Amino acid sequence: DLRMDLRAISLGFVLTLILGLVIQLVYILAITLIGAYGINLPSFAPYKETLWLIGAVISFALAMLAGGIITTLIARTNALINPVIVCTAVSIVSLLAALNYSALTWFSVVVIPVSALLSIVGAKMAIE
Repeated sequence: DLRMDLRAISLGFVLTLILGLVIQLVYILAITLIGAYGINLPSFAPYKETLWLIGAVISFALAMLAGGIITTLIARTNALINPVIVCTAVSIVSLLAALNYSALTWFSVVVIPVSALLSIVGAKMAIE
């Protein structure tokens, strides 16, 4: 079904962006607390950056899954195009905002199609 719902796309975009920022805030607070109070173990040090990256990927995935669910629940149809548009737009906006602080990498470009796939998974979860 390819019927777009402008209301669902606009509300889904705003809600997904806000939810993504909240999830990112919780993630940053968690790694700050862990870094400040906790895990300074020598055995943990080699894996620290990898674990931070895994945490960032999980928080991004949660935001895109939730964006797919939210957009599908708002939409008047079960069209998968609505959450795909929303989550792709949110990931592009996030990527453009991040480009002010870092360079474009292949990993950051892969995020865009992955966000579309995660939104489809979230939409399917909402439909069923």
